[in-house]
Amino acid sequence: MLQQRILGLAAAPAASGASVPVASEAGHGPDEHEICGVGWFKIEGDKPSVLDVVRIGRQIDLPTGRRQTVDALRDDKNDRAQAMAVLLAGLGNEDHEFSFDLIGRLADIASRSRDPVLYGFVLRTCGHVRSKDSSCRLLSPAQWARLDPGNAAPWFELLASAVAARDAAARSEALHRIASSDRNVGYEGVMPRVILDHAPAGDHGALIASLLGVEAVGIEAAWIRYYPAVTSSCSSIALTDANRRQICSAVAELLVERSGDRLDQAVGVKLGESLGWPTDRTDRRRGESQAYFGALAHSFTADEDLACTTVRRNLDSFRAQADSGDVGRQRRWIAASGRTAEEFTALGRKQREAMVESRSRQERAGAAAASSSPASVAAR
Repeated sequence: MLQQRILGLAAAPAASGASVPVASEAGHGPDEHEICGVGWFKIEGDKPSVLDVVRIGRQIDLPTGRRQTVDALRDDKNDRAQAMAVLLAGLGNEDHEFSFDLIGRLADIASRSRDPVLYGFVLRTCGHVRSKDSSCRLLSPAQWARLDPGNAAPWFELLASAVAARDAAARSEALHRIASSDRNVGYEGVMPRVILDHAPAGDHGALIASLLGVEAVGIEAAWIRYYPAVTSSCSSIALTDANRRQICSAVAELLVERSGDRLDQAVGVKLGESLGWPTDRTDRRRGESQAYFGALAHSFTADEDLACTTVRRNLDSFRAQADSGDVGRQRRWIAASGRTAEEFTALGRKQREAMVESRSRQERAGAAAASSSPASVAAR
């Protein structure tokens, strides 16, 4: 993608004596690319050269856009804005490293805040391992749970910590709290949206907001997920206990029906299958997810990823993610799609059958390879 090629070099200086391409004023040919708020650039061949990328990067001027956004965030005394100012300024350093010092500065802000969204963002950015040399040690999932009663997300973090520590009592407590929660909301996208709300105005400001928003979303993508803790706590052996089975069933219901993250829903569907949920129910959820993300992929045009139409669509996507999460967006798309529940169920059934057949082929291939190994032949 043009965006990916430019992002890596956007802050680099242009080569000495290199001329900056001028945006075209006339009609645009197939070898021209729009850079929102900057202009149209003619690029020879299938992709821009390194020099082209540096020249275009200078025109975008992400460092200046970053400074303007950071200044606007610093002028806003809201805790979320202050935290994102620290984050963006730190990510804009010359070494581009997400250092322990930067994490510590974020943790300082979160530790003094009563905002559960900010607290959860920084807690998960710190990771499950708290360095005693970092302010991350001041944060805990237990405090997040106190700030956000009724939300299962902090208790999932506590579950992961309990499983890692092999603390059976803490794991049971976390599972019970999760099962009795009324929602599971991780607030993904809410903090990145703070950047969008403070970026410069106009088309070029929209481009800057989109590029900086990607950086914040990347932080969220690196969070440690709690899924292995759920899987081990609700394994086939654990489900032989009637009480654990009941609790795990409630956990699955929460993940499928009252979570905002599609990965949560997928894990819940898998858990529901192990609990014996009707295949029509799990097939339908799987089919809905497949159809929705297939439609998203179909709407993406890689060659226009810095064009104004794409930038605006990306910003709308960031805002929708912050407002209702993946699952909320998916449900709105399903309602507007005109497809029936039976159609989604049939699509999910086809996907499940394909996965079963793929596993069967792998098992047959593994068995054949084992039977033809030298050790197996010698033992005959």
